[in-house]
Amino acid sequence: MNGYLMLTEARSGSSWLGSLTNASGAMGNSSEWLSEPGLRDVHDGTEFFSRVLSKASTPNGCFAVKIFPRHLYETTHKYGFDFIRRCMAEHDTKIIVLFRKDRVRQAISLARASITRQWGSRREAEREPKYDFNFICRCYFFIDQSYAFWRSYLELLELPHDTFFYEDLVPDPAPFIQSVSSHMGIKAPETPQSEFRIQRDNVTEEWVLQFRKDLAERNVLSHGFQRLPGRNVRNLARFLRKDPMLPLPFTL
Repeated sequence: MNGYLMLTEARSGSSWLGSLTNASGAMGNSSEWLSEPGLRDVHDGTEFFSRVLSKASTPNGCFAVKIFPRHLYETTHKYGFDFIRRCMAEHDTKIIVLFRKDRVRQAISLARASITRQWGSRREAEREPKYDFNFICRCYFFIDQSYAFWRSYLELLELPHDTFFYEDLVPDPAPFIQSVSSHMGIKAPETPQSEFRIQRDNVTEEWVLQFRKDLAERNVLSHGFQRLPGRNVRNLARFLRKDPMLPLPFTL
């Protein structure tokens, strides 16, 4: 099989870019397949690997999977193998790394989506957005941790990859599409219309102004670098199953 893996973190524009390659109908079916609810009950690693690639593939056998650090951590812990390295070993796999330069707006976007539970423009908000300086700080450090993980992971394993920045692709995503299509041996399609739209609005810009004002007056370390596992029924059940306690690494 032939495909690509997009390594990134939330609110980086990955859903938008994945929708562009998905629209071609021949460049895989990009999504967060490693955390797909319908696959969580699969206990055999080989079956899980096979089913992920099946769901991520278009009829021509090309696949696309979006991966956050927590996805890799959770699947490695559960199945005992590194999904990325297995893809590289068993299939013709290209790695795409996607970063976002404006970390403040990415952190605000992540905080707002976490609060409202509105993770895409096609979904309705479940809660009203409420500005939270400490939470935005935590999101900022969290995103940086994830990006640092991908840089170190790829450097240690010396895995070839293409790196893109969201801001560079907004005016013209063609370089990303060309990178994927060239690897798959498919003629690059004209850039299609995406069903996703930019969610930035006046609220986002108000939060940016308020956050920059608060940075001069408040302690950016008051958010706490790491949440400790909670003493609750869920973690007791995970302890008895020998699963890691919540919150897991690389999660908010």
